[in-house]
Amino acid sequence: MLDARGKLTRGRRLELPALTIGARTLRPVARLSGWGAGGVGNRASAWLQVVPVEIVVREHDGRECRVRLVDSTASVLRAITGVALLVALLGWVVRRAWT
Repeated sequence: MLDARGKLTRGRRLELPALTIGARTLRPVARLSGWGAGGVGNRASAWLQVVPVEIVVREHDGRECRVRLVDSTASVLRAITGVALLVALLGWVVRRAWT
């Protein structure tokens, strides 16, 4: 995300409107990140990503608890990528050792 000076920032925390269900109030929280680039004439480009981070639950007596959201698909994909890189590195080392 670009700040006022046009520099790339890491991310911005968005607190979305609350939703009341029964005696509880749920407020979703997301992270907005991305970049933008100047264009030529009236064209420009940008990339934005909104990722849900947590849900803040407020009870009727004022207590709050935060439920963190974990993207298990992204975690599994990172693990698979790490294993693939390890296998490729191991293959390269073995190949170098045999020649």
